[in-house]
Amino acid sequence: MKRKAFRVLFVMVAAVLLVLATVFDWPYGYYNLLRVAVSFCSAYLAWVATSVERVAWAITFGVLALLFNPFLPVYLTRGIWRVLDIVTAGIMVTSIFTLRLRDAGSLE
Repeated sequence: MKRKAFRVLFVMVAAVLLVLATVFDWPYGYYNLLRVAVSFCSAYLAWVATSVERVAWAITFGVLALLFNPFLPVYLTRGIWRVLDIVTAGIMVTSIFTLRLRDAGSLE
């Protein structure tokens, strides 16, 4: 696996683990860290998806970056965030298998 593809895979897996950890109760600071991490990971993955011409994935990650952004936060109830966290983890896990970044020539 190429170095950049491995870096992208690492970012995806890290974001999934952070999001899945929300099934437990954490202090408020963890959720702030989660917003920052998922927002930046999603923005990076949107850029990567754009560079390999995967427009649907770029839009999906762009929406996630906006939803989790820490600068203009979206305020929702805890129950809604839990559902969104599970959906986000599902999107990221699906992208690991369907985005196929290791086959993309621009990531070599």
